[in-house]
Amino acid sequence: MSIRDLPAPIRALLRLALPEDWRDDIVRDLEEAWSRRRIDHGAARSGAWLLVQSTVFALRFAPERLAEILPRTWLGSSDLKLALRSVRRAPLVSLLAVVSLGVGIGVAVGGYTAIRGTLFTHLPFPGGERIVMVQDYDERNRYGVDVRSDEFLSRRRQLRTFEYFAGYVTRSVVIGDDEDAQRVERAFLATPDFLRMTEVPPLLGRLPDASDVGPGAEPVVVLPHSIWVTLTGSDPSVIGSRLRIAGADHTVIGVMPEGFGFPWSGELWIPVDVRDIEEPLRMIGKYRAESSLRAARAEMATVARPDPTQIEDDAVITHVVSGIT
Repeated sequence: MSIRDLPAPIRALLRLALPEDWRDDIVRDLEEAWSRRRIDHGAARSGAWLLVQSTVFALRFAPERLAEILPRTWLGSSDLKLALRSVRRAPLVSLLAVVSLGVGIGVAVGGYTAIRGTLFTHLPFPGGERIVMVQDYDERNRYGVDVRSDEFLSRRRQLRTFEYFAGYVTRSVVIGDDEDAQRVERAFLATPDFLRMTEVPPLLGRLPDASDVGPGAEPVVVLPHSIWVTLTGSDPSVIGSRLRIAGADHTVIGVMPEGFGFPWSGELWIPVDVRDIEEPLRMIGKYRAESSLRAARAEMATVARPDPTQIEDDAVITHVVSGIT
């Protein structure tokens, strides 16, 4: 599954609009949901839904994407002189151009405001508007900066505005080890507080806690509703049973409610000690109710200390803390 599976216009929109770090995950979610809707609702309705969702994501990530692709240049004096000469030669045409531009900007701003008011809602969890993604970014060299487990743990120890601060990676895993094995394209390997920040109780069992990644802890897993249905036939006694995942036995400790997905959708949630993770981590958090997004951004700027071996000597690092819609 890739961006090439989507219709060409949608593919072009997403390639242009989405930051590279989030593009694969968002496209995979859209592809899965679009495929299901084509079966349930037909090509026309599913196509309209896909266009709306793609536009929403494009608008949502516009500030981050513009920061990646727009060069920081100013008009030179020769450009300014040429523009002034053009205005003197054809003042009426220039006036019409300015008015048209103003009307166009007004329409665009009005349309964006209407779409944001009706379509941009926070995550459907208690306090979902306080859940944010965190990414380190080198503004000068224009690329994301990897965050390893030691930097993540150091940052988490110092943060005070966050109620939850989780690190995670995604992997493709296989459930089972015989001819009936099932591949799961995206499993979330995350710190135990990853699911807890949603404040959504499981349908069955419990959510992960610190004891699940402590010394001598056995591997455990939380299942989404869909896999619980397909693998067990909705068997309520699944809690405590074992599943073979990526070649290791995992005890099922929970099943999430139907329709639950986090951050966007998820197929498995496996709590891990991030010190055992070699890949760069993604970060997600939930700031406290008495705090604010501005305070969270300010604090992140003071505690974040990227590994100097991961950045260029002339790097200008910012810490992007943005809400999820």
